[in-house]
Amino acid sequence: MLKLLVGPMKAEKTGELIRLVKRASIGNKNIVVLSPQIDERTVGEVIESRNGSKVKAFRVQSSDLIESFINEPVDIVFIDEVHMWDEGLVREICKLTDSGIDVVCSGLDMNYMSAPFEIVSRLLALADEVVKLTSVCEECGSDKGRRTARYINGKPASFNSPEILVDGTNTSVVYKTFCNRCYRKIGMFGLGGYPMKNVEIPESEAVSLNY
Repeated sequence: MLKLLVGPMKAEKTGELIRLVKRASIGNKNIVVLSPQIDERTVGEVIESRNGSKVKAFRVQSSDLIESFINEPVDIVFIDEVHMWDEGLVREICKLTDSGIDVVCSGLDMNYMSAPFEIVSRLLALADEVVKLTSVCEECGSDKGRRTARYINGKPASFNSPEILVDGTNTSVVYKTFCNRCYRKIGMFGLGGYPMKNVEIPESEAVSLNY
């Protein structure tokens, strides 16, 4: 069984993953918790949510090392921040589920330009269960936040900004979440378009989106 917890930034995806980890522990399940080494927001062998809850986890440099962390019978493997992993993660997850191990993953479903992460799209197609979480829109205050916008030095990131850019370790990088309506109202193009407000985009790279 493959279960995905997806949504924008600040939707407590890791918090929900941690809740399920603790629940499985209460049920005496044999579990393994994995986190990508690239995520530098936490220190040590843990994953931590924005609300401060944390559990122990193995920090893994690449997906082909996952097997080395499963040295005994395991019931459930929990994987955080799946959008940050390399593409080999899909293969490793399939190997786990094919062997009868349940896998629960959390991560962003869309990047800062509202384009889907390829690895997450593949996992969504394979998942037996998908939970879509939302955040609070930082413009209107509704609980329908679905879009993540990246700001660098106070301005929306340009289209050529790296797809993965971890906040927390870089104080110039800030992420905000918006509902679909406010995302467009503040000058952002969604559905794979580029942030347009205060950003110069070469004519050759411009896109036209109709809503």
